[in-house]
Amino acid sequence: MSHASQKILKLFRVLAALVAVLGGIALIRDTAYNGHDFEVFWNAARALLQGSLPYEVGADSGMVFKYPPWILPFFVPFAFFDLATAKWLWGVIEVAALGSVGVWVWRSLKQGASEGAGVSVVGVGLCFWGLWAVHALDGQVALPILALLLWNFPPGKSQGASHARMAWVLMLLTTKVFTIFAALGLLRRLRVRTIFLAILFCGVMSVPALFIYSQKSSTNSATTPAAFALVQGWTQAASSGVDRLGLEHVRGRANQGLPGLVLRNLSLGQLSESDTRTEVILFAVLTLILGGWWWRQTGRRQLGPEQSWAGWLALAPVVHPLPWWHLFVWAYPLAVFAFAAAMGAKSGHKRNLALVGACLGIFLLCFATEKVMGPLGASLEVLSVKSWGVLILAFVMSQCAKRTEKLL
Repeated sequence: MSHASQKILKLFRVLAALVAVLGGIALIRDTAYNGHDFEVFWNAARALLQGSLPYEVGADSGMVFKYPPWILPFFVPFAFFDLATAKWLWGVIEVAALGSVGVWVWRSLKQGASEGAGVSVVGVGLCFWGLWAVHALDGQVALPILALLLWNFPPGKSQGASHARMAWVLMLLTTKVFTIFAALGLLRRLRVRTIFLAILFCGVMSVPALFIYSQKSSTNSATTPAAFALVQGWTQAASSGVDRLGLEHVRGRANQGLPGLVLRNLSLGQLSESDTRTEVILFAVLTLILGGWWWRQTGRRQLGPEQSWAGWLALAPVVHPLPWWHLFVWAYPLAVFAFAAAMGAKSGHKRNLALVGACLGIFLLCFATEKVMGPLGASLEVLSVKSWGVLILAFVMSQCAKRTEKLL
């Protein structure tokens, strides 16, 4: 590397570090000053400590805790702080999670000897700024969950992940219920003991919530044990989207999943506002179609385990009945891998086509919005444009990989 190239690289690193620091501060402030979804998590944990059912807090407004009982303990420590302090702490955790995701992707690219790994990670990360900002403004949990899902499969060691790691991942994938879709990426390595361990982890992680609620609540009785009350509260909260938030809000253009697209344009959801069966059916159908397609791609193409896992995670919000914007942060590793794969394509013609495809996918994910493009962006959002962006990126990455005759 020439002296001039070294100076440019050093300057790039300094600028990247400066952008990261300033961006991180801005995201933490966004969560601290807003963080409405985190406030739901905090209220649920505070209610649990006070002996109230955490799934009933905020039910009138629709801002209700919808995660299973084994996820509740993750938020209990924040309930010991006042809300303002807890938001600042959560903002720091979110930014740390974002940094962790970036490092995982960078190490994965370096493991595969990809050129320009840092440029891809930083450049695509800047394109995702709008999604990072929305996530921070909501104070959502998608980024910390993504960081945990990635680091349970360390770069270069993903194939040798223990059954305990995979069981932990299965438990984490139940956080938003339908994100369990990504577990399809583990099927080739799953064993009965892995599933048993996952169930055991869910049970063990539920114990703190069950213990606190049973000790604190004054409404428990022999006919309504704590376990039953918590599970019943969770199932009711998890299926309460339309009837509490309203049809327009839940199935409007903010819902960027493909089930949302079908329900918006075919009006199937208006048959019954409180009926979730249609969403479940659409999720199942899309899981078979897109899951089968990606399964086949990972078998026919020489995709590394990290690239394959990134694809499964990115497709989770596509098939999710209610992903909102923030869950599409799970597409970031796929976007970086697809862009890096396009840059590394050997054939000039193929490289150009792949770069166009990767840039188009990133554009649809990050910039095809009403805020950026006005009425045209709003029209594209009605078509669940973020889902199409993910599908294009998955296609680009798979096409840039070499074919293999043997199904793995």
